[in-house]
Amino acid sequence: MTSSSGGFSGYRPYVDALYRGYGTAITRMLLEARSMAADGVVGRAAAGEPLDSGNREFVALGTAVRAESATRPARLFSTELAGQDVAKLLRAGWVPAGIALGISVAIRHDDWATRRQSSWGAGNVEVAGYTELVSHVRADARQRFHRSVAELGADGAIASELSLRIWEIEPSDGHRDHVAESTMFGTAWPGSTARPAADPVTDLPPAARPIPPQEGR
Repeated sequence: MTSSSGGFSGYRPYVDALYRGYGTAITRMLLEARSMAADGVVGRAAAGEPLDSGNREFVALGTAVRAESATRPARLFSTELAGQDVAKLLRAGWVPAGIALGISVAIRHDDWATRRQSSWGAGNVEVAGYTELVSHVRADARQRFHRSVAELGADGAIASELSLRIWEIEPSDGHRDHVAESTMFGTAWPGSTARPAADPVTDLPPAARPIPPQEGR
């Protein structure tokens, strides 16, 4: 069987912890950018790396930027897009709504059919149970990602990452399960909120420049 993070009670706390870990890392990154009087953070990269004893480390990195023009975003934004792309979108009136995130964890018991298909003597055959597990967890992560976009009040998103991690667990002697974790990141975008430039070819967008590190940081 396949049990998703929404239907398998044993993994709900784990999924909640992943959301809190990523959310805390991103929030602290934005607080650091705000302390530097930035308008936003571009090129953001987040990672949740496994550590020993089942612990996880969450890191969010990005470049704090500040517009050189008098027109500035109304609020601090974050996006995984590169600075050049963000400058063009801001000039056209598009301001990122925030980082959208979808996480799903599912577990599948290795039943008789799965063990037979993955055995040494089975040859080059598809292990249907593993295909089902991967398809399920990726689809669930995408659905959660879409819900995150809606919660940010955005009309759509630019997806930047769909990762997958699989590992084995042995809850008892002679009994093996497979766990799959899928994470989807992207930038949520609301509808255009400003008038675009009259001539985008000659009236180039104002550059967003990186903020140099401050002393003591």
